[in-house]
Amino acid sequence: MNVFLWAILQLLSYNLLTWIGWLGIAFTAARLGGVLGMFAGHVVIAGIITALDVHWVTLAMRQPDWNGLPDLDLIFIFGVVGRILLINAVLLAISIPALRLRRRARAPRNGVPVH
Repeated sequence: MNVFLWAILQLLSYNLLTWIGWLGIAFTAARLGGVLGMFAGHVVIAGIITALDVHWVTLAMRQPDWNGLPDLDLIFIFGVVGRILLINAVLLAISIPALRLRRRARAPRNGVPVH
């Protein structure tokens, strides 16, 4: 499978509400917490991705007509790690501007610091 197509399909596998939540976490964590907050936000998002993927696979495995795929194996782990890296890379497009907004808000204006 084409890597670009795989990436697009992975991004589309989550619903709009989930993406809005991730965008909010990425922006807020970076805006309020700076660089450390940005990393913490991305770790939280990685945890959410892992929980959602494990939940999805365990639901599929509980179905009476389950045929062995998907399964919680090494390939699944690689897939989850791939999704985490891909989604967090996309969310950097929100985190980095949030960091810049934080710096701009903290920069002194005309020699007077803004509080």
